[in-house]
Amino acid sequence: MGRRGGGAKTGAGAKGRGGAAQWAAQWWAAATDAATVVAETFDGDQKFTSAVQHSTESPVVGVYARGSVARGEARAGVSDVDLVTVCWGHDTADDVRDMARLKRRLNLRLNSKPRLKLRARLDSTGGSVRATGGGSSGTPDASSRGENSGEEDSWLGRWGHLATKADVRVVTVPPPPHPAGVALAAAIAGEPMARQPPDAVEALAQCLGDETMFVLAVECAPITGPDLPALLPASAGIPPPARCLETLNADVVDALADGGERALTWALKRCVRAAFERETSSTRRTRQISGDVAGANADGRGAIGRVYTRDLYYCAGLASDARPELGEDLAAALCASVHGPRAVWGALWYACGSALCVRLRDAIAYGEVGPR
Repeated sequence: MGRRGGGAKTGAGAKGRGGAAQWAAQWWAAATDAATVVAETFDGDQKFTSAVQHSTESPVVGVYARGSVARGEARAGVSDVDLVTVCWGHDTADDVRDMARLKRRLNLRLNSKPRLKLRARLDSTGGSVRATGGGSSGTPDASSRGENSGEEDSWLGRWGHLATKADVRVVTVPPPPHPAGVALAAAIAGEPMARQPPDAVEALAQCLGDETMFVLAVECAPITGPDLPALLPASAGIPPPARCLETLNADVVDALADGGERALTWALKRCVRAAFERETSSTRRTRQISGDVAGANADGRGAIGRVYTRDLYYCAGLASDARPELGEDLAAALCASVHGPRAVWGALWYACGSALCVRLRDAIAYGEVGPR
């Protein structure tokens, strides 16, 4: 969406969803903790640090919260912590392998589920100590001996009561004298990109990608590092082209052929986002033909052509406003995307989920609303 805020710092999303604003400070603390893990992971790898070291001591330029956490609207048990990390880095084969290795290590430190620790309690009859969470013999398991202390000390172990996971997008920019690195270094030093040579800004845009530029400019709030969203040019706020709509049919076919719950969940997410992209493109075409640039109605509806989001909640809500006949199916797809098809439909998860995917695909891609 076209809002950007620092979570607990700015009070963005004062109303939130279901009282989410009351927890904004905790969500921001969770995001800050995740950013610390990101910095420690990259800074602690001597090989990577020495290969990309620039004028700064750390290869990490900045870490930015995005989505519901940045808006102060995250919900416990539903939302995850989305971060965008900008690093100095090269695109050689060795550096790509190093980055893949660091991403695996980072994911392990962030999202490893903590094992049950050995807990002792007093037996009510004999006063003996009985172990739970380990083996049946009462012998401490591996986690209690510290062999998996990394898992027990993971970010998810500290914040799993709040967030479902931490999702980190890492983008790299070659350090100077590469033109992209020159542009980024100048921006960090205080030179807005609007006043920099177009070639340098274009080189940076190619490194980051159109979608990442847009996400940084519109959906992110800085946790560490420079306020890069404020330094990007105005062109970064232009929504990127549709990603899900163009390949929706092939994506649904591939997911149903796979037959797995994870593939079905992915296809349902694609359907929800494609529905939003369809209405966005339709609204833009209508406004171009009619010349109407007045904007939204008083209640905020009708503005779908002027916003962009990948947040499933907003995609489903805005698409349902534009096409009420799809509201029930989009709500079901949203629930299954968040909680999983099995949690929504039980033993019939594949039959119900695949039928829903086909209905949404036909309605979105071909304009055909079939029977439920």
